Amino acid sequence: MAKISVIVPVYNCEKFLRTCVDSVLNQSFRDFELILVNDGSTDGSGRLCHDIANRDRRVRVIDKANGGGAGEARNAGIEAASAPLISFLDGDDWFQQNMLEKMYTAQVREDYDLVICGYRNRPRSGKKQNCTITSFPSQTIRDRQVLDFFVSHFPEGMVGYPWNKLYKREILIEHDIRFPRMRRLEDGIFNAEYIDYAKNLCILEDPLYNYRASEQVEQKKLPEDFFDLMETFVNYYYGKLKSWGYNIKKSEEPIVFYFLNDFVCCLESLVLDRQRSARDRKATLTLLFEKQLTIYMLGQNIRLKRYSHLVIKLFQNRHWFWMAVVIHLKHFLKTRLGKAFQILKKVIN
Repeated sequence: MAKISVIVPVYNCEKFLRTCVDSVLNQSFRDFELILVNDGSTDGSGRLCHDIANRDRRVRVIDKANGGGAGEARNAGIEAASAPLISFLDGDDWFQQNMLEKMYTAQVREDYDLVICGYRNRPRSGKKQNCTITSFPSQTIRDRQVLDFFVSHFPEGMVGYPWNKLYKREILIEHDIRFPRMRRLEDGIFNAEYIDYAKNLCILEDPLYNYRASEQVEQKKLPEDFFDLMETFVNYYYGKLKSWGYNIKKSEEPIVFYFLNDFVCCLESLVLDRQRSARDRKATLTLLFEKQLTIYMLGQNIRLKRYSHLVIKLFQNRHWFWMAVVIHLKHFLKTRLGKAFQILKKVIN
């Protein structure tokens, strides 16, 4: 039996899939199985998955109809996994060559329930100068401090994403922990459920995972119901904080910060959507303005970067025309100036 099951949800990522798979097959740690879950791809991804599996016995392919997003594809992988430890990898990302070795070595040292590593944020353009690293100092955390650490940082990437972690399959199966059926934000709910049963965890500072932002993320393309997804996600997490016995006011800053920044993305997506009429956009803005969650979150005193702060203030004061002007101006500068925009962005913020 393999020691680690690596689960990869695959959907229309033919361009990047070979790099992704090779980063697993070429690991310094060899005792793994690779489960490719073809989620109804319409490009050549599915065929490539089967070609790879035919040449390497460590690779298995699950074909499923599209629907439910990456979360349900990962769920199918969990059901099929046979190893005691589970790692997730997205089809357009890749592992450093020693990732599994370092994660496994750390896990077996004290039988940790969860291992977390740092990661590199790779722009889709591939330009190395735009790469950033997200990590925490190497450390071990036990007992109540596990929840304290989680609450202090959630839903920030180090604790929010599933792909820079090594999970115990036993915990997932015993407590029936699966990704919820959501097109976005399912990762955070999955991790919040898992952390309930993690008695200890190990953090590795090394950036062992390479995350390539999706085209939808880079272009701020969000589903029309994204606010509803945020509302479900945030309300779920507030319920968790209450069940864990935390003082909401003292613990909510990270989730409020997340909400406000993603709310700005939500406004950007709405304003820049050319398929919507002006009347439809105004009706949606009015609906968002009247939401109780919006009213509560926008009333919190959280420091944001200047652009986000300006967009929020214009929205709060119902200066929606000028808010749209600011959003369009940013979009124009970003698309026309390229690298110069990134420099300008750093200066302004």
